[in-house]
Amino acid sequence: MIVNKQIADSLKELGYDKPCHSYYPGLYQDEKGHLIYKRLFTDINSIDTLAPTQEEVCKWFREKGLIILPVLGSFDYEYRYEIYKHVEETYLLVEGDTFLTYELAIEAGILETIKIYKNEN
Repeated sequence: MIVNKQIADSLKELGYDKPCHSYYPGLYQDEKGHLIYKRLFTDINSIDTLAPTQEEVCKWFREKGLIILPVLGSFDYEYRYEIYKHVEETYLLVEGDTFLTYELAIEAGILETIKIYKNEN
């Protein structure tokens, strides 16, 4: 699942630059000065925002020492996330709330990890 625009924008601010298959087109000014979305999707540039999958984002954070794990709750329809930090040892930073789907739990975990990463850097 591709991350939403809010997450993609936050990742761009953090320096996410891994190649992706998708992106959100940026705005540019036409010759009359109007802001419009880029129409041609042939080439990505700095006005565009990369749109990675949730798995790609989790991998990127793992490379930075922050691990997002989905956890099946006590019922089949409950998921939550846990965020771990790995330096020399791995330790739990956050236990997340419960969500109805795996994707929602991972999305919430990514948002929380973005906050943690911003505070550490």
